[in-house]
Amino acid sequence: MTVAELLARMSGQELADWQAYERATGPLGPVRGDWQTALLASTLVNINRGKKNRVAKVKDFLLSWKTSGQVMSAEETEATGRMLASRLGGTWTEAPARGGEPAR
Repeated sequence: MTVAELLARMSGQELADWQAYERATGPLGPVRGDWQTALLASTLVNINRGKKNRVAKVKDFLLSWKTSGQVMSAEETEATGRMLASRLGGTWTEAPARGGEPAR
C-alpha cells in the first residue's frame, strides 16, 4: 500500500493511534520476526561454538521492545498525527463519528 492509499483509507488520528499502540506493544503482525531471527542467530552461534563456550539461548538475541513507561497524551498523539500527515503530503482529518459521518 502506498502512502497516498494509506492516507485515503485511514484518518490521521487512527494512524497516530496505531503508532502509539505499536510503540507500546512492539511490532504488529501475525508472527514476530524478531523471535524468528533470534532463533536463527542462536542456532548459528551454537553450531559454531567451541566446546568451552556456553550455549546461546534465543533470549540472548531478542530485541527489547520495552518503552520508557511514558504514554503520549491525546494532545501529543494528535500533534504527532498532524505532523506525519503533513510530512507525508496528506491532510489531517478527524476520525468518523459512530454514524459514519466525519466528526466536527
